[in-house]
Amino acid sequence: MAGAAVEFNDLLGKEGIDPKTVLVLRHRPRERELRKVLPWLAAERPDTYNAYQQQQSPSVETAMVRGLVHRARSGQSTFHRTVPSGPMASADA
Repeated sequence: MAGAAVEFNDLLGKEGIDPKTVLVLRHRPRERELRKVLPWLAAERPDTYNAYQQQQSPSVETAMVRGLVHRARSGQSTFHRTVPSGPMASADA
C-alpha cells in the first residue's frame, strides 16, 4: 500500500477545527481554457488564484448566509475561513 488516504476532516481535526463548522466549496469554471490555466495560476499567481477562489455567485452567497444563520441559531457560531496557500487546483477541477 503506497500510503493511507487522508480525509479532509482529519486535517481539520489536527488544526482544532470542528468539521461541523466548515463549508467547503469547489470552483469549477465553465470555461475549459480557464480550467486548464488554474494549476498555473495557483503556482505562479497565488494572490490572483485566491482572489478567484474567494468569489461566489449570488446564489451560493445566499446559501452560505442561510447556513450561517441556521448554525448561529443552533449554537454553532464558530466558523473558520481557510484559503489554500499552494496549488490546490487541477485541470479538471
